[in-house]
Amino acid sequence: MWAAASFAALTALIIAAAALALTGDGGGGGAMTWGQPEAEEGLTEADRSSHAPSAQDKGEVAGAVSKQSSISADLPELSPRVIRTGKLSLELEKGTYQEKRGEVYFLVESAGGYVQSENTGGDGGSVRGTFLLRIPADRFDRVFPDLSRLGEVKSTEVATQDVTQEYIDLEGRIRHLEAEEQFYLGLIAQAKTIQEMLSIRERLDSVQLQKEQALGRKNYLDKQISYSLVTLNMSEAPPGDSTGKGFWGRIGEAFRSFGRACRELLVGLAYALPYLALLIIAAMLAWAAVRRRRVRKAPGPESRDGQTPLQ
Repeated sequence: MWAAASFAALTALIIAAAALALTGDGGGGGAMTWGQPEAEEGLTEADRSSHAPSAQDKGEVAGAVSKQSSISADLPELSPRVIRTGKLSLELEKGTYQEKRGEVYFLVESAGGYVQSENTGGDGGSVRGTFLLRIPADRFDRVFPDLSRLGEVKSTEVATQDVTQEYIDLEGRIRHLEAEEQFYLGLIAQAKTIQEMLSIRERLDSVQLQKEQALGRKNYLDKQISYSLVTLNMSEAPPGDSTGKGFWGRIGEAFRSFGRACRELLVGLAYALPYLALLIIAAMLAWAAVRRRRVRKAPGPESRDGQTPLQ
């Protein structure tokens, strides 16, 4: 009787185990056989909640988007980069070049600029010069009109060049080259053979050369943007030039020419005065000698009538 009970219990245990195994396989096979829609229909509310994105996942995505937006918002707005240049030609009155030259230096240096170069010459009694002036860009509109008032304006020109796009490209290229430079510096530290180190070093030298070229171009643009270039030509009016002057202007020029001629004559006389004095003294001595000789040769009273005067 005990043996029969044990056999019945063992049989029930085996049937229960087989039923449990079949139930587990059927659930897995159904998920694989019937496809996604039917599988979702069999899911309970708890299963759907477990498959939905969690609040933490949504927070991470929102944080990434917010971080990207903040990075874009933190990028500085690049103001326009403009190079301004000017050209000015002036005609000065005769003899005023040196005075106007001093005024040019004063105007430029008082504005915080400097004279980059100066070339002075002259022909036909007139002096002319060319100046390359560097003026702070924010003071260009004040200094340029002051320069034009130094003489009679013959020609003037103001030009602008927008280099904003080139400037942006240079800044982006420099950032890229700096990152690439750091990458190759890190690779050199990890190189295991001399061949690897030489290969990385060759590439690093090329990157550093490109970086220096880009930095040099950027520095050049910075200088051109910060200091405007003004080319100033000044020349004295040639003697006797009355072109474009009215009647009274020509009369005034005639008097000025007469004055200059008188001054030149006086200067010539001053140079010749010592020689003229010598000539006058020599002429006076010669005249005195001739007169004395004539007095000696003149006949006395007895020789005039042939008789000796009575005593």
